[in-house]
Amino acid sequence: MLHLGAARIVPLPPTWHERLLMVLDNPQLAYILLLIGCYGLIMEFSHPGAAIPGTVGAIALLLALYTLQVLPVSLAGVGLLLLGVLLLVAEGFVPGFGILGLGGAVSFVLGSLMFLGQAGAAWSWSQGLVIGAGLGMGLVVLALALKARRIQRRCGVTGDAALLGSQGMALEDFTATGVVRVRGELWQAHSTRPISRGQHVVVQARKGLLLLVDPLEDGMLPSAAPHKAV
Repeated sequence: MLHLGAARIVPLPPTWHERLLMVLDNPQLAYILLLIGCYGLIMEFSHPGAAIPGTVGAIALLLALYTLQVLPVSLAGVGLLLLGVLLLVAEGFVPGFGILGLGGAVSFVLGSLMFLGQAGAAWSWSQGLVIGAGLGMGLVVLALALKARRIQRRCGVTGDAALLGSQGMALEDFTATGVVRVRGELWQAHSTRPISRGQHVVVQARKGLLLLVDPLEDGMLPSAAPHKAV
């Protein structure tokens, strides 16, 4: 038998480490950390070298995984969440035109729904939070798909594609062949019309190391159709 009548109560407040773990045990915070980690990794792979989004995303994702490990969660739900994160990250640098991202968003939302209204569950994620996350991921997937489509349709910016139509300036007077500066480089140029020093020219074609140019008159492009590049 314990005689505790004269016992003195000594309060033992939690340490900063215990208080931090108590904050991380919040299931809503775990879900938000998952979202931050997912978007951070997507931004890092979409813009390599940024470093900050990838670092923040990786830390947030690891903290979310710690919280999910402490909470009584479904392994299938966690698996779907992780699969969704991986597919969304893969969409950032694999030209899937939205297929991987759409699958990732669906997987992430399905994994989230497994924690809503579970029988006997002591906690669940907010329905509004899950719906908002699904809509946000849908917008991200749409933006990535549109970006990939624009890149696919973009014209080349090197070689002849970059030279044709470029403007330059003649460095000397010439009637047939002379030197011009185009895009910061010196080129031998040929023109069927006389060109004066300092006059602006437009590149119509390239033949080896020789540019075929026409003079610009009053800042307007010549009306003649450009020759085919050789």
